[in-house]
Amino acid sequence: MDQLRDFVVENMRGLPSIGFENIRDDSTETGAEKDKKSEFKARSYQLELFEYAKKNNSILVLGTGSGKTFISILLIKEFAHQIRGSLSLDAKRTVFVVNTVHLVYQQAEAIEKHTALSVGKYEGSMNVDFWSDEQWQQEIEKNEVLVITSEILKNLILHNHLPLSMINLLILDECHHATGEHPMRKVMHEYERLKSANKAAPLPRILGLTACVIHKKVKPHQVENSMRQLE
Repeated sequence: MDQLRDFVVENMRGLPSIGFENIRDDSTETGAEKDKKSEFKARSYQLELFEYAKKNNSILVLGTGSGKTFISILLIKEFAHQIRGSLSLDAKRTVFVVNTVHLVYQQAEAIEKHTALSVGKYEGSMNVDFWSDEQWQQEIEKNEVLVITSEILKNLILHNHLPLSMINLLILDECHHATGEHPMRKVMHEYERLKSANKAAPLPRILGLTACVIHKKVKPHQVENSMRQLE
């Protein structure tokens, strides 16, 4: 992760809303897709974070209900032109990583509601560990956004079913878990390995989402170090 930004939003609730129509939307290009409207309204701090995340790998630290998922959907829509079409034509895929089965369906529902993109959902009860290479290829080919648990993504990357070079945007929900031996951390180890081996390697934009940078008890003088470990 290149930079870590901590944004405090408790005093931003009263800021005026800004119309969603001002956001570039490459996910609604033709026909009936143009009729798909978001019910969300972006607040000015959300647009500021969105503009920052477009250009930088970042961790968004926002309280519950402050719009982390909304900002991630703005980013998905901004880069949607990169995931349209077949992988054989150099299209990429967006990956939204979560830690629980419930969040797979919750986040996928939000993306489906506010974009016209095809969304695949992947969690352990689907017996994906027994899927063939061909089945995975079909899933990745037909779905532009993959909402997936961290353990499954780790295995996909390690088995080269979905190399990081095929991902345009990697969103890590509850990214405060990405330390130690957690699967999210394993994914980021691979990212760092590829980046170190070749600085020109085609790697995804990274967006981490969390309501709490530090998810354990630490002493005051340990706070900065804990944040750097996550970064």
